Amino acid sequence: MKPIKHVLKMLLVSGGALATALPAFAGSLTVEFLAPDGATGKVLAGLYESAENFPKKGGEKAGQTVAVNSGKATMVFSNVAPGRYAISAFLDRNGNEALDSNVLGIPKEPYGFSRDARGTLGPPGFAEAAFEYDGKDQKIVVQLK
Repeated sequence: MKPIKHVLKMLLVSGGALATALPAFAGSLTVEFLAPDGATGKVLAGLYESAENFPKKGGEKAGQTVAVNSGKATMVFSNVAPGRYAISAFLDRNGNEALDSNVLGIPKEPYGFSRDARGTLGPPGFAEAAFEYDGKDQKIVVQLK
């Protein structure tokens, strides 16, 4: 009888250690992009988790491209761990995968950020666009202007 108790005790102790070693719950973050009326093209977007990389190309935690359909585009970022994130996106009307701008550097294509953040003479900072994600399935909306 003692060996069985010992085995059960070991399983309970190791099971508790295993439970604490598991990663935090990660869910899906759905982002709906609203494009200007009659817009065509693809939305390119990045999910950022730090101010150091925001909104630098290649600095995103995850990125996606999706076609605009009836003025909307929807992306789903899967397995997103709880944390603080920001979204940066633009509508690529001509398919060159770059945000086109004029000679002054002003964008010629619609763009947007989470929390509808807007910068002055450039993109907003991470703090202005950042939102808290609790790891549960969540949906946010980004307006492209």
